[in-house]
Amino acid sequence: MSQKNELYQTYVKNKLIPYSSNHELLNIHLIDLKILAMLYDLAMVANDAKVFSFWDKSPVESEALRENYLNGLKTLIALGYEIKVDRLKNFQEIPEETALSDLFFRLYQDIFKIKQNYSFADYENTFDDYLALGFTLGFDLETITAALNGQ
Repeated sequence: MSQKNELYQTYVKNKLIPYSSNHELLNIHLIDLKILAMLYDLAMVANDAKVFSFWDKSPVESEALRENYLNGLKTLIALGYEIKVDRLKNFQEIPEETALSDLFFRLYQDIFKIKQNYSFADYENTFDDYLALGFTLGFDLETITAALNGQ
């Protein structure tokens, strides 16, 4: 099992399944609300990373950035659960020279693609891009996994 899939599966098993009810049909209204929450979480990460604050030279508050990044990841996993993603394939890396602002633009586009057709491929691309964002921000998969599991 890939580390990415293990991260996804563990969070779903421990945090989402115990609280879910009838999980038979896609609940489009709930999915749309989670998409809005994901857009908000992504904006919070961009704000904390000071991507668009070219005038602000103060240091990034790493703890707030980490917490908001993790909140976004939790929302993204919950979104995947709602659109019936049961497992993820291996991580597809993004070239290291990708600018941070370009990753945010790509993620916004990815999220809107999910909204258009709720497809597994669009979700997985979004998940990969969100992990790439975390790596670019200085987080590694082990740290992310440990934080999601409350360690």
